[in-house]
Amino acid sequence: AICQGGHVYTWGHGENGKLGHQDNNDKKLPTKVSALLEKKVLAGKGACGFDHILLLTAGAEYGEIGREFGVTISPGLPMSMGANTAGQLGLDDNSGRPQWTPQILDKKLRNNIEGSIDAKGGSGMFEGNQVTQVAAGQYYSLFLAGGKVWSCGQGDAGQLGLEKPPDDPNRPKFIPMRF
Repeated sequence: AICQGGHVYTWGHGENGKLGHQDNNDKKLPTKVSALLEKKVLAGKGACGFDHILLLTAGAEYGEIGREFGVTISPGLPMSMGANTAGQLGLDDNSGRPQWTPQILDKKLRNNIEGSIDAKGGSGMFEGNQVTQVAAGQYYSLFLAGGKVWSCGQGDAGQLGLEKPPDDPNRPKFIPMRF
């Protein structure tokens, strides 16, 4: 659940850290995802897959850019957490390790999110376009950015909209339009 203020609450089966609470424990009641608060990242939209969750950032500004702890977060930056066995998180990580807290897909922004950054320009991913919608399946993820659909994860049965599985399932790929 994403509240109006951008806070995320998850509950249910916690295997592979998919609830974002830095553990594998089940949660019987809605529990706030504290890692987003620590990074001062608010969520705008989300989607739940079988064993992973996708979130989009909501725009936020904290302090002054260029000063200590000044952070601007662009809206529409995708984040993911949970199982990554098939590359469904879209992270540049071939290890298949689960992510127990929400991770911003853009490696440059993910590495600097704790510091003083200006992310107003958005992500370098998705041809620089803001992601406006996310969808999550069993072992795959879809992203709508700039009027194009991008996909990552397991695609052996055509889930990714590609003619064949991508070479690197951890990197989101553009789905060319076919009719």
